[in-house]
Amino acid sequence: MPPDYLITLIEGLTTLCHYCLLECPSPVLSPLNQPPLPPVPSQPYAPGTTASQIISNLIHVFSTSSNQKDLSGRDSSTSFDPILAARRVLLSNLPRVISSITSVFRIVTEVDKQNHHREWWIMGTPKIVKQHILSFLSPISLNHGSNFMAAIAVVWHENRNTMIPQIRKNKVAIEVNTLQFFLAYIQQTSGSQLIETWQALLGLWKDGLQITYPLVQFHLLGILHEFVLRSPLLEDKKSQKIFRFDIAHKLIEACSTVACDSLEQTTWLWRNLAVRPGPQSDISSRDDEVESIVSGDISDGSISSLSAHNNAQYSVQALCCLAEFLAPVLDFVYVGEEKEKVIPLLSNIMHYATPYLKNHSAHNIPSFRACCQLLANISGYQHTRKAWKKEAFELLLDTSFFQMSSTCIGYWRSIIDHLMTHDKTTFRDFMSRVSVTQPGSLNIFGSKEQEYEQRAQLLKRLAFVIFCSEIDQYQKYMPDIQERLTESLRMSHIPIVQAHIFLCFRVLLVRMTSHHVTSLWPVIITEMVQVFTQIEYDLCTDSEEFSGDGVGLRKVTSSHLRRISTLDSSWVMNSGNGLNAHNHPAWLHLYLSVCKLLDMTVALPANVLPQFQMYRWAFIGDSPPLSSEYSDRGENKYPDSPEFVPHIKRLANLLNKKLPSDERLPFNPGQLLLSMPNINSIVQLQPFF
Repeated sequence: MPPDYLITLIEGLTTLCHYCLLECPSPVLSPLNQPPLPPVPSQPYAPGTTASQIISNLIHVFSTSSNQKDLSGRDSSTSFDPILAARRVLLSNLPRVISSITSVFRIVTEVDKQNHHREWWIMGTPKIVKQHILSFLSPISLNHGSNFMAAIAVVWHENRNTMIPQIRKNKVAIEVNTLQFFLAYIQQTSGSQLIETWQALLGLWKDGLQITYPLVQFHLLGILHEFVLRSPLLEDKKSQKIFRFDIAHKLIEACSTVACDSLEQTTWLWRNLAVRPGPQSDISSRDDEVESIVSGDISDGSISSLSAHNNAQYSVQALCCLAEFLAPVLDFVYVGEEKEKVIPLLSNIMHYATPYLKNHSAHNIPSFRACCQLLANISGYQHTRKAWKKEAFELLLDTSFFQMSSTCIGYWRSIIDHLMTHDKTTFRDFMSRVSVTQPGSLNIFGSKEQEYEQRAQLLKRLAFVIFCSEIDQYQKYMPDIQERLTESLRMSHIPIVQAHIFLCFRVLLVRMTSHHVTSLWPVIITEMVQVFTQIEYDLCTDSEEFSGDGVGLRKVTSSHLRRISTLDSSWVMNSGNGLNAHNHPAWLHLYLSVCKLLDMTVALPANVLPQFQMYRWAFIGDSPPLSSEYSDRGENKYPDSPEFVPHIKRLANLLNKKLPSDERLPFNPGQLLLSMPNINSIVQLQPFF
């Protein structure tokens, strides 16, 4: 193979293409006698051109009247010119040329990063090869911008489909491919260069708004988002007004219209909206989101054949676009005192987003996740509070609020933090809901079980609200919080309520510094001792123990029956449950909750929970070195008094007698042992004890 063989091929291709496509082609210099070329720029445009020229060429693809030197403006008298005929054929095959030359550029770039492949450089050094490629493409992009960008769009789409296989090959409009490429390009462009092409971008947005295809609207909103992130604030009042009303508002409204196409009216009289049943396209990550936005089902290459009834399939993509781009765009458009004017627009969007947030069904998961992200992003701006406060507060109190994925829980942590932080009265309003005696809450048709369930759910939401806060954010409300917990403890021993009280204890210990929870520790220790004693009592009241007689039996039986009376009657009447009240899921949940609280107090450092160190001996005994020291010596400071056995050791002994097992949980200092959300039997806690 001759030296610089690849460079020779590129030079030959450059000579042929430039001779046919350019009016005055410049001779191609060999790498031996050519003057030094400028260094390859880091941005993806050709040397000798400015970013504003390239952006203008990209935008001219959408212009109906192009003044470039293309074949559409030729005179009919010159239609038989062989040069023009060759130009026509070459432009029709330009996508193949671009595809080949970009493949060479990609391979050369990869080889350049791998220094151990230097023997390949005999075909041409990577730097010289890339310079020749740029010299070949730059004049074509300047003189035939529309054809060049159309070819780039075709190559972009074809390469994307080969890298990301699809079940079926879809045809996507050339406008969508070009917009996707343009969006990727401006992400590498500085703000000053975007400002230089402001008028061209304005024309692109106005022309694009005439196209009703959803994918075009999504990309236009993405381009608008990149513009507001990278460019400085527009100083001209007229430009600001045009940008706000003619561009931003119309694009947001167009995407909002597509987003609500999966909703339907529940009744003809009321304006209540609900999610239309049916599968939705799932978008689980940012990369998938981009691919889903740019992929679409089109019967031919023209978007004019599309009808509006197909927009429902793009509702999830529309919600994702709004979630990603809406908040930064509105923050850029509305400045200073004008930020309050954004409320009507956001209220309209929340009207369509709320039905998705209320629906926790499996088929609505993609839309629910997108709306959670949307609400989390707009809630970060305090001036938007009026548009979403009422809906967010109602959703927090909804019975199915926690039926969501961990990703959505992360979004709601941000939402609840903004909801409670930006207004001092919201948390007090929420605390009034947690009160045991609520005015006007008497319901003669409600059962005790429903009341207990509602109480437990409010305590669970209280724990979540505190968990979403910063350290000591609610320290001034500690007296009120402790009062609500004490009120709940005054109720008869209801396991579901007690379990959520322990959840509140756990959250308070990690969200409050030690001196702010000092007054809470007597309550915590008392409740823990009572529950551990109850577990021990349950392990001693198996069915065979009811066959004896005597005073002890009567005490055990009466206590057990009292506990059964607090349980769900449908569960008690089940013959398979018998008199084992501790097998009820509510009691098992309570036992798991108190064990998780003890697990956390042991795992946290002593300086974080100094008060617990005074009670540690009652639950798990002395530290291992001290215990082993006394055990080895066989000493007892008080030989006449019975030795105290910690609660955990007593429970472990009882379980080992009933079901001997050597299973142990892996212990790592500072890490929790219990991670299961629920248990089906108390035996599952045996490894913990």
